[in-house]
Amino acid sequence: TDLSNDLSLTFGITQPEPIGPPSAGDTEYGNYLANYQYWKYQGNFGTCALMATSAVIAQLTANGMPVDMDAIAAEVQQLAETLPSGIRVGMPIYTEGKGGTFSADVITLLNKFGINADYTTYLKTEGSLALDNMTAALDQGQSVIVSVNNKVIYDAWNKQFLGENWARFRDGLDVSNHAVTVLSVNMTKGVVYLNDSALRNGQGLAVPLDQFMKAWETGNFSLTTAERDSSAAG
Repeated sequence: TDLSNDLSLTFGITQPEPIGPPSAGDTEYGNYLANYQYWKYQGNFGTCALMATSAVIAQLTANGMPVDMDAIAAEVQQLAETLPSGIRVGMPIYTEGKGGTFSADVITLLNKFGINADYTTYLKTEGSLALDNMTAALDQGQSVIVSVNNKVIYDAWNKQFLGENWARFRDGLDVSNHAVTVLSVNMTKGVVYLNDSALRNGQGLAVPLDQFMKAWETGNFSLTTAERDSSAAG
């Protein structure tokens, strides 16, 4: 915020009001307040999908209570480094320096924690259907992981502070490269709230819905929905 203020003063840019958290009475799908706390910073590692997996596990098993996210994340990563990948033949689900984690392997990890999960992609023309299915899942208390282009996401966030015409990233905007958890979709504000493990201030990241859809489209609207296996509860 200090940096954005400095830039605004230097270049004569009027600083827009950043998007705040949900307000009482907003039309919202998901539970921002309950799930905001379930976040783990990934540091300088390619573990965004593993941190999103850890967040989902916490969302679905902690019942809104505080948990040790460091411990959950460590357990998830240890499993990922041990279990065989269903995509990379002869390799574990995750090896540092060998790329990220495939969504199909995220399903395997979630299943190990008594969580049922489904992974779906959509055609480029099916954005409305993907959004409808995501909001329906959130409305039913399910957890959601999506694959997005992080540069589109971050520029959308940056524009909240520096204005609509300001963008830092000029290329690499057309490919999915990052996994995040969706806290809620707020139709009143026209915002999607994310927990993003790649940013130190990535909890509750507010992204305008149109820019979220643009970032999400790069990954064919990749959608992982998860819910607690009722037969495993207890």
